[in-house]
Amino acid sequence: MYAILGSVGMGLVWGWLAGGMEGGLRHPLRTISGCALAVSAVLVQIVAWVGWRGMVCFLGAGIAAFLIHAGWRRELRKRFLLSVPK
Repeated sequence: MYAILGSVGMGLVWGWLAGGMEGGLRHPLRTISGCALAVSAVLVQIVAWVGWRGMVCFLGAGIAAFLIHAGWRRELRKRFLLSVPK
């Protein structure tokens, strides 16, 4: 049970960090490739330690945190007329 909760926590942190990159990627292909490689490495470890349920929890929490954070930043930009960082 603790391992699955840890997977959820890791997914929330990873998704929140990835959501913070929304709109400001300098090298999109390199950044997305690096993120995909890092997520793949984490998923291999989670599946090895916890199993497929941990992987599902990690991915679900990561996607939810990403969408919440990216949407929040988008709303802040619209509300305060902020530009996208370059």
